[in-house]
Amino acid sequence: MRLARQPSVFKVLAVSYSEPVLLETLLQPPVAVEQVLASAKDFHNADSCYRLETWWDLWQYQADWELSPSRVALCCLGPQFDHLPAAARGARQAAVSRRAHHDPGTVAAEQVV
Repeated sequence: MRLARQPSVFKVLAVSYSEPVLLETLLQPPVAVEQVLASAKDFHNADSCYRLETWWDLWQYQADWELSPSRVALCCLGPQFDHLPAAARGARQAAVSRRAHHDPGTVAAEQVV
């Protein structure tokens, strides 16, 4: 992140991506990991998503190879955070329901996704 001049953004979301952001913090470069961890500590829940939108210095080829800042998003999802889009959730639910109709013993294992 040495080459980046743009700020990074740290966000905390709860339950799913469709819910409003609980916390959004602008971080000037260089990003201090301690500052990110301190912000995340207040939202330590199993249904949370911690997202750091930042810059990494990566080799990129344009006219020649050069090291330049690239936008990246680092996400840490709690086990109960619903990260699937609504369409994928619906498809998963339908598949589980169809299998349950044919073989009720499969439902319990498949619902633990």
